[in-house]
Amino acid sequence: MSLSITDKDNPKPPTLTTLRLCLRNLLDKDGEPYDLSGCSKFYAHIKDALTDADASADCKLDSVSNPTQFVTTYASTGNLDVIFSTTNTNLTAGTLYYIGVTAIWSGGTKVELCRDTIVFQTAITLSTS
Repeated sequence: MSLSITDKDNPKPPTLTTLRLCLRNLLDKDGEPYDLSGCSKFYAHIKDALTDADASADCKLDSVSNPTQFVTTYASTGNLDVIFSTTNTNLTAGTLYYIGVTAIWSGGTKVELCRDTIVFQTAITLSTS
């Protein structure tokens, strides 16, 4: 699996900016490209504690309520992009957050596609328009 968060570590991504999470070449248990095209729902969360319920996550997206924030053009070959908008990254700079993406199929199969940590820094420009 390839996980790419542009400028994740140095410099840390700024708050109040678009963050694009790019998942590439996800492989299933047999080492084959994961066909995500049949997934019924994707979830993406940013939490400041792993014990937080999904409903109280600092940022929560799902592909049904937020379809434009999930790019599934090449999902059949194990590729997925999750776009956290400027309102999604209105988080506290300097705080350690947990970030994760999960796929759920209609039959109930649930697969955690990625998990990582992220720390945002204060954006230089705070204007939004």
